[in-house]
Amino acid sequence: MENRPAFRFVLALPVLFLAPVYGIWPLDHLMSQGLMLPGLGSIECLARTGVWLYCPLTWLGEPHAMSYGLPMVQLASLIRRIAPVELLTAWNLASLIVLYAAGLGAQGFLRSMKVDYRIAVPGSMLFPGLPVVYAKAGYPLMLWGFALLAVTLTLALFQEPYSLVMALTFGGWLALGNLIMSGSERRAIWQRVIRALIWVAAVLCAVALYQAYMPGGADYPTMPLGYFRGQGIDLIALIARNPDLYVLGPIWGVGALQPLLYFTNSEMTAHSYLGAGLFLGFIGFCLLVHPLRRLRHTGLLFTVVGAFVMALGSSLKINSIAENRSPEDPVTFKSYQMPAEAAVAGLPHGFLYEVAPFSKMRSVSRWYMIVALGLVTMLSLFLQTLAARGRLGVLVAVVLSAWVAVEYWPNVEKRQALGAAFGHSYRLLEVGPVEELSTLLEPGERVAFVSGERYRNKYFTTFLCARIGCSTFNVSGDKPRSIAIAGWPEDMRQKLTRPTDTSERAKLLDRRYFDALVIPHFDLRWDSYAWPPSEDQRLKMKAWADAYRGLDGVEASGGKWFTVIRPAAPDSRAPGLD
Repeated sequence: MENRPAFRFVLALPVLFLAPVYGIWPLDHLMSQGLMLPGLGSIECLARTGVWLYCPLTWLGEPHAMSYGLPMVQLASLIRRIAPVELLTAWNLASLIVLYAAGLGAQGFLRSMKVDYRIAVPGSMLFPGLPVVYAKAGYPLMLWGFALLAVTLTLALFQEPYSLVMALTFGGWLALGNLIMSGSERRAIWQRVIRALIWVAAVLCAVALYQAYMPGGADYPTMPLGYFRGQGIDLIALIARNPDLYVLGPIWGVGALQPLLYFTNSEMTAHSYLGAGLFLGFIGFCLLVHPLRRLRHTGLLFTVVGAFVMALGSSLKINSIAENRSPEDPVTFKSYQMPAEAAVAGLPHGFLYEVAPFSKMRSVSRWYMIVALGLVTMLSLFLQTLAARGRLGVLVAVVLSAWVAVEYWPNVEKRQALGAAFGHSYRLLEVGPVEELSTLLEPGERVAFVSGERYRNKYFTTFLCARIGCSTFNVSGDKPRSIAIAGWPEDMRQKLTRPTDTSERAKLLDRRYFDALVIPHFDLRWDSYAWPPSEDQRLKMKAWADAYRGLDGVEASGGKWFTVIRPAAPDSRAPGLD
């Protein structure tokens, strides 16, 4: 029965029990904010304009490519087009579909690695149930790419650069093994050559398609080696259990780490917990499963070990914290650059982080994603081998399975509270800034957003213009932003991206690059993580807008959240400005 396709589809349904952990159930919840807003904006943009690949409301009609997550955006926009549901509901419905696909893919990957379906079903829930996957909610579109990693490896496909590098690793071992390996899995030489060539062609095709969709998408500056050194996993994180993520808190090891004390972000410190269960699975896999006897198991072992080494970064770190730093210190780019002397020792593979494509993978700790999937697979194979060794083996397998369930059970209550809070903040955005801006701008108006002293990476802009139908030069995301700015007129690039006197910036309105300059009374990036901002923050940001009032040749209108600057009507312009 387990070989029937319909039966496999049914067996993947239990993964949907993880929906509350992901913050996508109930449907009025939201998994995060911050980068969630550009994602929602892209969904709304595609649904509003009827396009499928680029958002025409940003970058003022020029192609605005999404550097990752396009399939998810397309799926949610399709739901938004065909069903009378709200934007948030469309996102959560699409997320449920992708979560199901992730469970189905994880089950398929385990089955392809010769795991029995009775173990593959709970195993397919364990991988997406780990914080290294679901707790990436701060990068919502990327999160679903990570959740689909098993599908990526099973189908030898990939949708964005991180999965591409990981797929190259696993696929490369299999292609090489298929080409040269002899034994029970040996095929005719011509078959092995064709399989290797197909893999190479698939890699080249994926790279070509990505470059055609987003020219220059990989042409951003390579980070210094100190950055890769700091981003790698510190070994202390492997035993650090964050009580916000697990229902049973630190049952062994250490508790939550303070991210700002390390040279990395909260991904490494909070999501890298290895645990006794997965570690025992790795040991048992090596001792009892005999991975060198089967090509796929050999490829799995090499990939997990290689990915773990890459996840360490260019130096070995064991609770290597920054000197003279406190948790209250502000985060700057310098915070992420780790000097060599702060680490325990350099690692011999450190030069790889200066070689493409590895040099493009800025958050090297994300190699741990493939480690997690590999360890779940190894644990599943170990349990299967134990269960085949008589009553004692079955007993050990049952005890180990129970321990794994207890050790990795997520903190559902905490995740539900976060989802409800983010959903409430989203609704405040809709009835506050979105409604206000819709009264200040006309549909189709061309605008430029500037909050603070200059235009930086802004998460609100795509969302705001998509919701009210305006067009903007502003692009959300660092890579699309750098590509967009390169195509701006020189004077506009100078006056928007650098600190500039307000009177000089207002003169851009005379050049008719845009119809209005929108000055938000909040930070377009940092206030996207938690809404609403404090009143002190709102007044501080409003002071930037007040500087435009009283300038000759312009008029200002606004409300609580925005000031809109337009060219003054002819009869209100100062003498000599006509």
